[in-house]
Amino acid sequence: AEQSDQQNAEEFTQSLESAKVAAFRQLDIPVGSQTVVASVVKDAPADGKLHAGDVIKAVDGTAIKANTDVAKLVTKHKPGERAV
Repeated sequence: AEQSDQQNAEEFTQSLESAKVAAFRQLDIPVGSQTVVASVVKDAPADGKLHAGDVIKAVDGTAIKANTDVAKLVTKHKPGERAV
């Protein structure tokens, strides 16, 4: 149940951020692009290393240019393998 609540909270946060971006664009307000950590699951490998609000600028030395880059780069690793 706790993991489901965590996932729901993350999805809500992502939805809220998408709505903000859409509103800014509708008003012709420039929007920057950053990959920001919304939350970290307790006891997950990233717990204690990543924190809500952290900006991910690179993974394994590869600069992040789009939010989808993070997932592509991290999933190249086997479970439990460290990504930096």
